Amino acid sequence: MTGILGSISGLEALNNGIYVSSMAYRNRVDSLGGPAEYFNYNTIINTLPVSNHKTHLLDIAQEYLGYIEVTKREYRNLTPEERKHTQGSVIPKGYSINDQFCAHTVSTISKKAGMNIGAHKYSVSSFINWAQGRGTWNSLPNDLVNCTNPNNIKDFRKDRNVYIHKHLKEMKEGDFIVWKSSSFYVNTQNGYEKTYSSHIGIIESINLEKGTVTVIEGNANDYISGEDYECKKVTNKKEGKNGAQAVGEFQEANRRDGIIRKVYTISDLAKFGYTGFISNQDIVPKKINVAA
Repeated sequence: MTGILGSISGLEALNNGIYVSSMAYRNRVDSLGGPAEYFNYNTIINTLPVSNHKTHLLDIAQEYLGYIEVTKREYRNLTPEERKHTQGSVIPKGYSINDQFCAHTVSTISKKAGMNIGAHKYSVSSFINWAQGRGTWNSLPNDLVNCTNPNNIKDFRKDRNVYIHKHLKEMKEGDFIVWKSSSFYVNTQNGYEKTYSSHIGIIESINLEKGTVTVIEGNANDYISGEDYECKKVTNKKEGKNGAQAVGEFQEANRRDGIIRKVYTISDLAKFGYTGFISNQDIVPKKINVAA
């Protein structure tokens, strides 16, 4: 492999920097029209779509699409220039690159865009606490945050879908979307299994006609699904080799998490632990118009 990340064998940049990853349609086709593959960083950065963002925040967020997660050992072997395109660019000094970097991603992008979110935030909980203090946390009702009985999953999701639809009407570009559920169920090849979620991303757009929300998020990937189940669970080390998942974790489509763009339906949000969103319209920086 050649290119900016080509000095390390097997260090592939995510194709999702140029491809809108679709949870809605489980599309496994990349931006070049072929099966999902791994492209080098130069390809990603030079073919980013032209944005029509209303906020400066999303223009900055788009610049980070395609950044990938590497191990601590791999990071040590990268050049300073190569490190700029990994999670090391969004995780400040004093924090470990082994940290889950979804919150780091949102925090760093917000700061770079000139958005006042207070101190750097490295956890989803810290974002929720900050929003609650500002009165901008929009959560699902408490009884719809966690599902404790798999026998009630259909009714639980039906009720959750109603509230998520209401939230979609209230969300705006630049708001933060949050998954923070300690107990919900996902249908696997072994039946419904209990899991949890803790994740945050930046809302890029909402399509009420289709009932979808597009999100730019770090520490993200696509789960592998099948005709009879929503997510495939890794049952042995060989199955988890592609995405480096441990036994018991959900199998993912790409080998590495990264900063990507994903499209979620209301049903997707319901099944993956959506909890609420943080309204940022009073502080999100509007797009900077530069005269030609």
